Amino acid sequence: MKLNITKSKGFTKVGKVKIPDSFYNRFKTGDDDIDKMFGDGILPGCAFTITAQAGTGKTTMMLQIMEALEAAGYQTGYTSGEEDVTQLAFTCKRLNIKEAGVANMTDVDEIADAMKTLDVIVIDSFQALSITSPFMVK
Repeated sequence: MKLNITKSKGFTKVGKVKIPDSFYNRFKTGDDDIDKMFGDGILPGCAFTITAQAGTGKTTMMLQIMEALEAAGYQTGYTSGEEDVTQLAFTCKRLNIKEAGVANMTDVDEIADAMKTLDVIVIDSFQALSITSPFMVK
């Protein structure tokens, strides 16, 4: 997704900032309760973290949201560093999820590359992330 984000040159009075139309065109899942949870749909370009104790349904909820977004015409991906594709597929079968894309991907660069073709991506979980390319220090 292309958000056309540009760096500012210094400070700008907030009243003079033009808000792009994309901020008003949120991703809708088609489920009013889910969309309400995200402020009337998911804002393009946003990032959020879902935390809870193990076994409380975070994966189940996010896979169901991915399936709803796929049904609404969005390209989604769910990548896990804790479960392989077979385990995710087993969970999806139990939930009757067929369209959400799943992967076992932990490399930050690989995930960033995959994001170029996706509207929404779920990264489960941050502690499993790795990076193979060295950071460049200026």
